[in-house]
Parts: sequence; structure tokens; C-alpha cells
Amino acid sequence: ASSIGWHRHRSGFDFGSPHAATSTGIRGLPGEVGDGQSRFGAGVRAVDRLAPVVGGTSEADPETAPMKLSCLEGVPEDLWLTDPAVQRARAILEKAQGRIRAVSFDFFDTLVWRWTDEPTGVFVEVGERLRAKGAIPAHWRSEDYRVYRRMAEVRARQRLIDPQKGHEDITLDEILDHLRALGVDVQSAAEVETQTEEELCCLNPALVQFALWLRQRGLRVVIISDVYLSGEHLAGILRANRCDPELFHRIYTSADQRVCKSTGNLFRAVLRAEKLAADQWLHLGDNLQADVLGAWKAHVQAISYTPVWPVIQTLFEREAFLPGRRPTVFSARGLRLLASRRYAGQGEPEFF
Repeated sequence: ASSIGWHRHRSGFDFGSPHAATSTGIRGLPGEVGDGQSRFGAGVRAVDRLAPVVGGTSEADPETAPMKLSCLEGVPEDLWLTDPAVQRARAILEKAQGRIRAVSFDFFDTLVWRWTDEPTGVFVEVGERLRAKGAIPAHWRSEDYRVYRRMAEVRARQRLIDPQKGHEDITLDEILDHLRALGVDVQSAAEVETQTEEELCCLNPALVQFALWLRQRGLRVVIISDVYLSGEHLAGILRANRCDPELFHRIYTSADQRVCKSTGNLFRAVLRAEKLAADQWLHLGDNLQADVLGAWKAHVQAISYTPVWPVIQTLFEREAFLPGRRPTVFSARGLRLLASRRYAGQGEPEFF
């Protein structure tokens, strides 16, 4: 979810696997990468009720310690069952009859949503906080910082991206290093940006419930994201939202791996690390180019996590032109998109 290469959502639709599942047997679940161990799952069962903990109490995953998910307190137990993408994923898993051993989630705009109108809105808040700390030039406004931060990313990509050498993405530190000559305290900028991301994100509880359901049935659950942040940064966002990162076996980012989903190479890297065949993996994500077409390049089955009500993007665009509406940085747009998934297929009165 690069702040430069942001995309428009499209109508929601699914993409099947380029490979047909050929095995009806229940396969074992691999252990952590490099541990030389194997754990054996019980496959997918038609059980909808969520248990209160993950791991040690589950027959499917006996080696994992019990883990409570306080982020789900007060969330309707059936929330995940109303999400059309989750319904499609469960149908694919049941049809595969145990052949699929792993499910992955994109991070931003799928598992986690920002409380801003657009991703670069985070940079405005970062600029405001850096001004208060005296970590940017005194004459800069918070909006100025957003412009310079975006340009720093553009220049870092121009200088460092080299697909021929296997360098398809960059890190946050490499981006911020381009601000050093402008008088920015880059160490403070890195700390403030990661902290701000933690505070300006919210979880998609339906997908957290789905991940819990998958873990309880012995499947491997990972996060895979095209982003300049590290896996530890994404784990910090989960912790800040009371979701234990241990719910996910691994977090893979393009910044850590230096390859991207959009080229298919990050999917290939995960296939190697997880010791999976392409038809043993199902992926969910919102970006058509990275999450769907990128997965197809690696022959991985993918489900598009785009808005279920296509008109909603037009609605957002028209709201921006309402008379008297002042430009804003913060927004509940993500929450509205999540709500639309809960009431997909119902009439407009019920939706609103």
C-alpha cells in the first residue's frame, strides 16, 4: 500500500485458482520456517462457532500456546459469516477438502484500515507531531511535510529500485534518509511515523475472526503486504489494536523481502519459505494488481477484497464536492466500508 502508488477500488469479484485441487486427503501443517518440525492439522470442518482462545486448546494446533483476543470483545460472533469474501473463501476451502494448507491476508485496506481519507493523510499528522518536537524546519507546515515525505519516497524508489538485482521495494529508513539534507531529524521521523500508523489504524474484526477460525482448524495463517514498513512495524499496529500478532504464523512485507506482490515474486518467496505448492495457498486482498494479478503470476488462488457495494466509491467522490465541506485529513470512510460488508445485499435503507 504505497503512498505513491495508491489505487482506486473496483467492484468486488472473485478469481478462481489457475490450478484445480486434485487431492482430497488432509495434509499436515508445516511448522515455523526453519524449525525442521511439522504440525498436523485436522483440515476444514463445517463448524462456525468461534472458541474463546487460539492454540493450545485446539486439537488442530497443539504446539501453540493459548492466546486470548481481546480485540474481539463485544464483536458479534457472526460478523465474519456475513462478509461475502469470507463466504467465498470458506466455500473454496470446503471444496478443496483439506488440500489448502495456508491462507494469507493483505494488510492495509483488508485486515487493517486507516482513519484517514487517504494513506498520505498519515503524513500530515506525522508532520504536525514533528513540528511540535522541533524535528522539522520551523517554517514547514504539516501539509509541507506530506509533500516532502511523498517526494522522498519517489526519489528513493528512483534511486534504489532495480528489478535486475532483485530490488523491487524500499524501506522506511531509505525513504526518510532523503529528508536528512532538508533538516529533518530522520530518527524522530521514523519513530513518529510508526507510532502514528499504530494510532491511526483500526482492525477489520471480521477478518480477525476468520483468521481465528482458520487457526483453530489447523491452517497456517500469514500476512503478506507490499509496503515500505517491516513485519515488526505491522506487528506493532496489531498490538496497538489489541490483536496479538501471534495469531499469525508469519508477517511478510516487500520491505523485508525486497520483492513485491505485484510482480508475483513476493508470493513466490513465501511459497519457498512456507514450503507450499501454489494450489495449497489461498490469498485475500483488496488490490487488483498486487493481490489478484500478482497472485496469479505465482499460480496462487486469490479472492478480491474490494467493496461489496460498487456505488459507495461514487458516493465518496460526490461527498467531497458538497457545498461548505472543508477538506479533512481524518475520516471514517474505512468504517463505512466495513459496515457495507456487514449489510451486503440488503436494501439501501438497511445499509444506511
